[in-house]
Amino acid sequence: MKEAYERGGINTYSWHMDNPTDSKTAWDTTRHTVADIIPGGAFNDVYIEYLDRAAKYLDNLKGDDGEHIPVMFRPFHELTGNWFWWGKNTCNADEFKTLWKFTVDYLRNTKKLHNLLIVYSVSDFKSEADLMDRYPGDNYVDIIGFDGYCLKDVKLYQNNLDRQLAILDDVAAKHHKLSCLAETGYLNIPQTNWWTNILLPVISKYNTSYVMMWRNAGPDQYYAPYPGQQSAEDFKTFSKSDRLIFQDRLTPLAIYGRKLW
Repeated sequence: MKEAYERGGINTYSWHMDNPTDSKTAWDTTRHTVADIIPGGAFNDVYIEYLDRAAKYLDNLKGDDGEHIPVMFRPFHELTGNWFWWGKNTCNADEFKTLWKFTVDYLRNTKKLHNLLIVYSVSDFKSEADLMDRYPGDNYVDIIGFDGYCLKDVKLYQNNLDRQLAILDDVAAKHHKLSCLAETGYLNIPQTNWWTNILLPVISKYNTSYVMMWRNAGPDQYYAPYPGQQSAEDFKTFSKSDRLIFQDRLTPLAIYGRKLW
């Protein structure tokens, strides 16, 4: 965290939170968890304990001068899907918005965390109405985005990405928010020129503030190339595009005796 911050980067967190009602994983969709953990719910006190532990960690993220390290905090991501306990199949829109607002208010106002940029990211969507159906309001969101992956049909991915980023651009401008492609990638990157021929031509057209490739979990599951991987050279070319900024292009500026990025 600190190393990325000192390089001029901004860290992002998604939270695959265990289900507070039964301590099973984030993928446990057997209960109406959201209704049970919002104020008035039987497990609201348990959820507050979860938030207290998270707040303690986030509060300890500090730079050399004692300043809090900023974090793009992405709770309840892929909220329009049906695979997490906060998904659309386990709660209605009002319950979800109540959970979101309670969470942000608790972290900001009760725990006094002001280093969090809140990211609202959905999964697949076809329209502005789909994207914003569970949007909790401009006071509770700083960045709007979505998660979308390249599967076997590369052309379909490219067309969907183009359509969704166009919608996102309009929505972000309307709500005065930054936009992002919060998660994307092509599992194990089997196409040699995927970076420059598929991804770059689409993201170059829009005002997306950042694009995050999903993790490299190991040799059987990765989304960014390693030295010698078949798309590695294409990724290097991709990284040099004048439409992208990697951390090696950031220049520190000294203002009022402090280094800003």
